Amino acid sequence: MENVAEAEEAAGDRTAEWVQALARAQASFTRELAEAFPSMLQRVGAGIGAVAGSAAEQARRVPGFATGEGEVKGAAATADDLPISGYDDLTVDEIVPRLSGLSAVDLGKVDAYERRTRNRKTVLDRIESLRG
Repeated sequence: MENVAEAEEAAGDRTAEWVQALARAQASFTRELAEAFPSMLQRVGAGIGAVAGSAAEQARRVPGFATGEGEVKGAAATADDLPISGYDDLTVDEIVPRLSGLSAVDLGKVDAYERRTRNRKTVLDRIESLRG
């Protein structure tokens, strides 16, 4: 880029032919740069995606991560997002037996949703015992 800028500054003393050649060279350079840039971004993005995926996979191996992941998801969840169908229409006695088949992430979702909505001690205590 510096060389192109220097050549442009020196163009005042050149012929029209030389200026046209410079313009063509500059246009060619700009086209090549424009063509190379998206593929470079794609390669960088793929590299970042791979690193992020690897980091997420490593984080999932940390004890307690699934619980935290579920609680984050449950903090903004609606009843339709929960792993127990019709959750808002169920009683404590209907919910508690269904908790035992849930994953740590799903328990976290239910826990966060329950704390945010009804905060029923029996449901929360059962989730805590399942996490045990």
